[in-house]
Amino acid sequence: MSKHPTLSIILPVYNEAENIKWFYQELCQILEKLGETFEIIYVNDGSKDDTEQNILALAKKDKRIIYICLARNFGKEAATSAGIHGASGDAAVILDGDGQHPPEKIPEMVALWRQGFQHVVGIRGSNEKAGFVKNTGSKVFYMFAKLMGADALVAKSTDFRLIDRELIETFRLYGEKKRMTRSLLDWSGYTTTIITFDARERTHGSASYTLKALFRLALNGYVGSTLRPLYLVGSLGALITVLSGMTIILLLLNEFLLGDVLALGVKGTAYIALLVTFLVGILMISQGIVAAYVANIHLEAQNRPLYIINKARSIYHR
Repeated sequence: MSKHPTLSIILPVYNEAENIKWFYQELCQILEKLGETFEIIYVNDGSKDDTEQNILALAKKDKRIIYICLARNFGKEAATSAGIHGASGDAAVILDGDGQHPPEKIPEMVALWRQGFQHVVGIRGSNEKAGFVKNTGSKVFYMFAKLMGADALVAKSTDFRLIDRELIETFRLYGEKKRMTRSLLDWSGYTTTIITFDARERTHGSASYTLKALFRLALNGYVGSTLRPLYLVGSLGALITVLSGMTIILLLLNEFLLGDVLALGVKGTAYIALLVTFLVGILMISQGIVAAYVANIHLEAQNRPLYIINKARSIYHR
């Protein structure tokens, strides 16, 4: 194999034993037909099934396979980053290891790259199998991303994308521990275009991303992309303070100077209690948002590695 292949195919995998062989065969058919030199980088994110054994069986026969074994489960974002860091190709294509990202779109991505685009982003079209909650959650996430000022995020974007060598080198500069890979790539800029694809039905197994994990990923994306939530909460706090002060003044004027001309018939203490309750809620929301940023500061200050590679169990044919 060439020391520097044209394409690096990055596949982060976690408990995907049943999907390894058939998806590898499909990938090779498409890539060999494309006529570009390539390497396939499997990043095993601490799988507990036979994922490793199945990858090693393929690696014995195919020297184009690079196997990166993480020391434990660090999460998909860390595994994807490890794959990007280990890519030696002129461009890299990132796909999910479960086969839901259609590899038949890779030739279209490569053609756009050859035209000069440095970043080709896969936009999900229909994905009926994802379910109402996940589809709705995705829409809400991108709606709030725009509201919160994360304008670099491409709506409906996925991790299925091609990135040029220059973007790969830029990505290596990022040191965030709590990260959303697609957010960092989108933020990087470069010449970007999109392709649309329909997610395929998962052939074997079940998705490892739970709603809790997706919520955590979304939170990391917001915190890592924009500071606007902090400014928004501060502005909201100032607005609530002004409005609450005006409300108290109006209540006092209505009750003691105008003789309840508005005929509200409600004691001032009731209004104050309601207002205090509302302000406590705002305060708790504000503390939660600030806590998210403080937690990130804490993790960055620890300066632990994003992931750890078990080199004794990894394979590099280069």
